[in-house]
Amino acid sequence: MPPPGPMTMSCETGRSVFAYPTDAHIRRHGPIGYTHYPSFKPWLRDEFSFRCVYCLLRERWYPNGPDSFGVDHVVPKSVELTLVCAYDNLVYACNRCNSAKLTAQVLDPCVDGLGNHLRIEDNGVATALTKEGEYAIDAFNLNDARLQKYRREVINKICRWEENDDHESLTWDLGYPSSLPRLDILRCKSNARPEGISESHFDRHSRGELPDRY
Repeated sequence: MPPPGPMTMSCETGRSVFAYPTDAHIRRHGPIGYTHYPSFKPWLRDEFSFRCVYCLLRERWYPNGPDSFGVDHVVPKSVELTLVCAYDNLVYACNRCNSAKLTAQVLDPCVDGLGNHLRIEDNGVATALTKEGEYAIDAFNLNDARLQKYRREVINKICRWEENDDHESLTWDLGYPSSLPRLDILRCKSNARPEGISESHFDRHSRGELPDRY
């Protein structure tokens, strides 16, 4: 494990930005019938709240937004071809993590919350809590020096804004993207969880139920 970097300020919001959930993610969508797996991307953007399931970086932090993200297979294509277009085998991941993973088979966040296996310290270092967490850190290179530095900068920035009651900056950095996918107009053969559309971010925003930041 690399040595810790400089310590940062600590605040609840700063810590929560890189807090992995301890509960397994329960899928709310279930589109079926696409024969080209990138077609699932709008559903996965909404499913995983516009952030990478592996490193927790958000679309909003990338200059080109969702173009820096894609569809990842939990069970790699090289291992099981029948799952290439199976929605429940797909997650939303940034291109960096997707490229680093290659054919590694890691924890499925819909089976076991990643927070049970690793955590991000206030200084930006990823710490393994289990052997599975250690493997995930290696697979996604989560302790890359540049990624650690970026995490520290984000945590420090969020903490400063919170201490200064800078709600506008907090909302900009922790808010939802402007391009919320409208899932009800997307065409797929069927949907195993059609009720999930009403709980999509677009529909919640339309009803005035979507918070300013998350």
